[in-house]
Amino acid sequence: MNRLTTDFDQSDEQKFEVAISHDPDISQIADIYFDGSTRAFLSQVTVPIINPETGDVIAAMTVGLDVSGALRPDS
Repeated sequence: MNRLTTDFDQSDEQKFEVAISHDPDISQIADIYFDGSTRAFLSQVTVPIINPETGDVIAAMTVGLDVSGALRPDS
């Protein structure tokens, strides 16, 4: 858990492509980056949400991972 980000509009980011691609097999793991608004090193995993009745992509779910701990030499 981190503080809330100030970047609420995600439509200009690559992960948005997962939601609009209509390809149920596409997902994305983002490169590690420093997020100044949360002051942490993060990565994000985005996967499609599939309608089980039709197989259509109806949304995408993005999970943010704070990887700062994994970057410490003692971890």
